Amino acid sequence: VWQGLLLVLSGWIEANDGLGMGRGSGVAWAMVWVATFGLLLAAAGRLGHFHLALAFCVLAVFVSYQRFVLRPELLSFCFLAFFVLGAERFREAPKFWLVFLPLLEVFWANAHGLHVLGPIYLGLRLLGDFLQGWAHRALPGMAAPRADVGELKQRLGLLGLCALGVLLNGNGFAGILYPYQLFFELGGQVDWFPVVEELRSPLMSGLPRTFFDPIAFYWVFMLCSLGALIMSRGEWQLSDLLPFAAFAALSLLARRNAPLFALVAVPILVRWLSSVGGGGSE
Repeated sequence: VWQGLLLVLSGWIEANDGLGMGRGSGVAWAMVWVATFGLLLAAAGRLGHFHLALAFCVLAVFVSYQRFVLRPELLSFCFLAFFVLGAERFREAPKFWLVFLPLLEVFWANAHGLHVLGPIYLGLRLLGDFLQGWAHRALPGMAAPRADVGELKQRLGLLGLCALGVLLNGNGFAGILYPYQLFFELGGQVDWFPVVEELRSPLMSGLPRTFFDPIAFYWVFMLCSLGALIMSRGEWQLSDLLPFAAFAALSLLARRNAPLFALVAVPILVRWLSSVGGGGSE
């Protein structure tokens, strides 16, 4: 898998070298992408059928490869993968994640404007667990949340610590508010944004130009996601549905957000389809 990812990234490394950035910097940033999808495979690989995790990770690579450029957003993709891994493996080592993820959030808050996505992802999962618990008590036949009360308290503490990490922003109040400003700008407040291809919605991108157009892989991924959602309708948990829906909506807002949706969705899809196939999940 690692060799395959490096092959996909090799052309990008050569392009960066051609731009005068140097092979060393290209390789370093390529390894950030390799680490990102390695973390994603680690998050999804033990949730059910490993071959499903591998297949969806490879598809996620092709969804994302247009963003294989030397930009700070690479760090956001990698850090979000860490948050996904931490959320999926939290039960195994809660003390470690309670220390590591808040520290990572402090670094992320001072590295790139998408730092708010980490706490948002954790918050959506936690809200889903709370709502799932309420529905389990109020509605007959509704499944109980996967997390017990003790784990929910720990996850709430983790969310609070990561939220504090957002506030430790070297750019002050403007840096803290920047992600929200960007969100509203993507919503159409800046007239020229729709002209920039990466900021256009996939719904407005037209038909794929070639088979390897990332937008083609995006729609394949979206169709697979909707298929998994329908097939596993008896296994839904709100802690999966809320982040899945939120990041899917974010990806429909702008093409550049497609990798964010892929990173969040892969473990969820593996869990859903493995439950349908009898592979089980955590």
